[in-house]
Amino acid sequence: MKGYRVKDGSRQIAFRGDLLGEASSRRPESDRWFDLRIFRTEAGRYIVEGVGRSSRPGEVDLSWVKLCDTPEDVVRGLYRVDNTGVLRLTTTAQQALDLAARKDRGFAVTLVA
Repeated sequence: MKGYRVKDGSRQIAFRGDLLGEASSRRPESDRWFDLRIFRTEAGRYIVEGVGRSSRPGEVDLSWVKLCDTPEDVVRGLYRVDNTGVLRLTTTAQQALDLAARKDRGFAVTLVA
């Protein structure tokens, strides 16, 4: 297990754990994007870190962290309502979860169910 630091707004959280999955919505034509990482801590909990990024002058990164007890809590917390009012996972969230499922069977079972 490795040591990590994540930011939740202006607060930093340090922990030991494993990076299970990460993904980014970054595209060459866009100056704003979103990065997502999913960790399992040494204590067996899960941490999801999201960072809204921008390369526009004067804009700053916006970060958040969710602490979760189970893979189901992680998945549930990543669903968003799209512009049609339907609850969905973003492509970035789905990519990070797919990687997490390769390292943690709890995600594989959750994503299939």
